[in-house]
Amino acid sequence: MILYQTPLSIYSTKVRLACAVKGVTPELRDPPGGYRSDGYRALVPAATIPALVDGDLTLSESDAIIEYLDETVPGPALLPAGPAGRARARMLSRLVDLRLEASLRRLFPLVGPEPLAAELLDPAEAALELVLHLADAEGPFCIGPTPTLPDFGLAVAIVWLDALRACAGRTAPSGGARLQTWRDAMAGHPAVAAALDGYPGAVGDWIAQRRQGDGARAT
Repeated sequence: MILYQTPLSIYSTKVRLACAVKGVTPELRDPPGGYRSDGYRALVPAATIPALVDGDLTLSESDAIIEYLDETVPGPALLPAGPAGRARARMLSRLVDLRLEASLRRLFPLVGPEPLAAELLDPAEAALELVLHLADAEGPFCIGPTPTLPDFGLAVAIVWLDALRACAGRTAPSGGARLQTWRDAMAGHPAVAAALDGYPGAVGDWIAQRRQGDGARAT
């Protein structure tokens, strides 16, 4: 299997986390010529990252990739057992992607030499509170005792939220005790910790470049 991805990409990192927990190691490749190139589009018609190539199958969209790996590769389950648990996992994952991650992504062009206005983070903070409200009250992960689909996207989003919160000078963490329980569980999971090692530093480097006036993009 080949996973086309880039190191900083939010959705690429989400899939790499799932791979680490599942115990699968696809070959990691950068999109040839960049993910907007004609060469990459010939391989991946959606021209998005990440994309998984497994034989004749080409898959884009992070949740589709993760569910495919869960169904075809032996290892720890990446979705809860039973239809209700699986539906909740998919719901939470979509809320992370469409509300929390989307709220954060809108702020990327605004990162620059001037501090972010703190109120710009309010939609992301509200989205996080919604996800935590709908997650299992006891945890420690979003649904049950092991990391599943929504935990991977949430892990990456939290790295970005922490970094953007620092840009805005907002020091009070959101999420309260429930988020701290989740953070501790993710940090204590060896596969998750190894896969995320270095990622907060890479996000911090991107933030620092933007604050110095560099026009680099995050994907």
